[in-house]
Amino acid sequence: MPDAAAWKAGQYKPVRVVKTEEKGSDVNLATYLLMDAADDLFDVAVIISNDSDLKEPIRLVKDKFGKRIVLLGSRKTRLSGALKPLADFIRQFGPNALEDAQFNNELTDKVGKFKKPSDW
Repeated sequence: MPDAAAWKAGQYKPVRVVKTEEKGSDVNLATYLLMDAADDLFDVAVIISNDSDLKEPIRLVKDKFGKRIVLLGSRKTRLSGALKPLADFIRQFGPNALEDAQFNNELTDKVGKFKKPSDW
């Protein structure tokens, strides 16, 4: 990718970068949201995303299928201005909510004890 400072100065200086963004997850979410709405598999969709690319699929799900939309997001992230008007309900969670929702490292079922993977 081009170096930002060099680019601003009108020069092209290539640098190696590591990109960690997900690809395709928004398309998958939009696809299943629309398919599940068309198949009438839900009344309310709970969406945990701030991706404004979901604006049109959400609008279609509301307008064409009469479904309700709940947006969930972290208080640390400003919710998308494109998505907010489409939500029937918005709920933001605190910084520890995801950590607090995790299972214990070791659990027991009818077969015995087991542990969640260490990389979770």
